[in-house]
Formats: sequence, C-alpha cells, structure tokens
Amino acid sequence: MRLPTLKPAPPEILALAGLWTGLVDLALAGLVVLVMADAWAPPQDLAWKPLKLDQPLGMATKLKFARAAKDPALCRKVLTEGGVEYREAETRRDGFCGTANSLRLEAGVTPLSPVGPVTTCPLALGYAFWSRHVLQPAARDTLGSPVVQVEHYGTYACRNVYGRTEGRPSEHALANASIARRRLPVVPRGAEPRL
Repeated sequence: MRLPTLKPAPPEILALAGLWTGLVDLALAGLVVLVMADAWAPPQDLAWKPLKLDQPLGMATKLKFARAAKDPALCRKVLTEGGVEYREAETRRDGFCGTANSLRLEAGVTPLSPVGPVTTCPLALGYAFWSRHVLQPAARDTLGSPVVQVEHYGTYACRNVYGRTEGRPSEHALANASIARRRLPVVPRGAEPRL
C-alpha cells in the first residue's frame, strides 16, 4: 500500500510559518527572562512588584511611586504597610482651593513642626520616602546624627502663587506645599542622639 504524497508548500506559506515560529520562540524567551527576573531581581527594580517604603530606591521606584500617587487607596496602603501612622483630614472645598485626598502624618517619619499639617497623600508619601531614603541617611553619613525635626511653613493656605491677586493657584491651595528646614540635635561627641 502506498501512502499519499503531499504537495510542497508554497514559499509564501513557508515564510509565514517561519515568521510564526520565530515569534513563538521570541515570546518563550521573553517569558523565561520575565520569570528569571521575577525570581532573582530586587523587587524595587520590577514595576509589577508592589511599592514598599522599606525597600531601597530602585529602577522602578519612580514608576511605582507615580502609580501610588494617582491611587488614594494604594497611597494609603503603602504608607500603612511602611509603618507610617496618619489620620484622615477633612476634605475642604473653597473656590479653587481644596484638600481632596488629604491626611495628617502622625508617626513613622521624621517629625514635622508644626505637628500634623494637612497634606495630600502623594505629598505625604513623597515626604516619607525622602525622610527615610534621603534625609536621614545623608544626615547620619554627613553629620553623624539623625535629623530630629523638619520645620515647614504650612502646607495649606487658599492663595495664588506669591500671594498675588492674579495668577495660578499656589501648591498651598491644594495642601501640596513643601518643607522649610531641618533641625539637628545638639549631641555631645560620642553620645547617642535620641529621637
């Protein structure tokens, strides 16, 4: 008994089959790279891993921070899981001013003075990252002691930039203003500073 013979495939079909085979191989190689990265790369360098305050800054921190800053629930989750204590601030609406998505930091970061200013969650998250990953390490490395307090000029004030009657609203009008100066402890040489 003789088996039927197949007609040779046209060159276009062979080329298309070769292209699909190459794409499947490429997809499988990409999948292997992703699995290896997920297993061995530091979590701060992987965009699909959650943002954590206790992890060092990494290649994906900026992207993950931007994602958390846009999502009020995620922002609060990162703060809470990072040991930052806060309480919700009332939402205000006054013309172009407002305090949506705002809270008051209470503990888990370098203390602020005056205590508990109204800030947006993204500003609080940025302050927590800056306090832990920039301010305190730099103070310890450079000055040998931590910063015990950060003073600010207030974070909420319903006004335009520079207090002008015309112009764009100040970041203060949205409870999104910045800090002023750092205070270091006066510690005798060799003594351990207390926070």
